Amino acid sequence: MTWVFEKPLKVERFELRTGMPGGIRDQILDGVLEVSEDGKPGTFRKVSGFAYGTAKADLGGRPVRAVRLRATGTSPGWVVVQDLIVETR
Repeated sequence: MTWVFEKPLKVERFELRTGMPGGIRDQILDGVLEVSEDGKPGTFRKVSGFAYGTAKADLGGRPVRAVRLRATGTSPGWVVVQDLIVETR
């Protein structure tokens, strides 16, 4: 799953929660959160893994054009992805 912004944002922090709100059902078990300054394939870099269904990354105001959730394993069922939380300068 990839989010692409119209223009790069100076991002302080990202947070992406998975699973049903208020519970542990349908969380991503194996995945990474990646960012790219230009949004082009091959330019994404890992900024966080997932712990208890949540990925958090502090970027210190770096420019980001795209964010990608990449699964690195299989899931026994559905995965629910909540809204991406973006804190900018």
